[in-house]
Amino acid sequence: MVGTARDAMVGHPPFEVLVLAYALDEFPQMTYAVLRSRDEDADCWRGLSGLGRHGEAPIEAARRHARQHAGVPEDAAFLALEASAPDDDGARAVPEYAFAALVDPAELRVPDEHELCWVSYDVAHRLLQRAPERSALGELRRRIAHARR
Repeated sequence: MVGTARDAMVGHPPFEVLVLAYALDEFPQMTYAVLRSRDEDADCWRGLSGLGRHGEAPIEAARRHARQHAGVPEDAAFLALEASAPDDDGARAVPEYAFAALVDPAELRVPDEHELCWVSYDVAHRLLQRAPERSALGELRRRIAHARR
C-alpha cells in the first residue's frame, strides 16, 4: 500500500521500513542488533528504521537505509518479513514493511549519536518496545530456526 496523491502533496512519506540486523552463531543461537539514540530515553531500543521515498520499493528503501545508516553491505542477504505496523485506531497510518538482514557483526557501523548492542533473542524481545518490532523479531527467529533444521 502506498500513500494517496493527497499524502504526496502534503509531504507524507509513502511508507516506513524496519530492518532487523542479525548474525548466526552456533545453532540455535542467533544474535540481534538493537540500537538507541544517545540523546533519547535510555530505554528506547529499536531496530534500524527509516522512511521510503516516493517511487521506491520497500526492499530498496530497506537496503538504502541499512547501508547508509549502519554500513550493512550491498550484498547482505535480506529477508522480507510479514510483520507490519497496524493502523492506529482507524486513523491514517503510514505502512511499515519489515525486513531482516544477515550481517557480520564486525561490519555494522552506526553514527556516534547511536549506541549499538548485539544481544540474544530474549534480551532483544525485552528491549524492543514497539509491538511490530517484537513481532518481526519473533517471526525472524521462527523462520531461521525452521530453515536450519
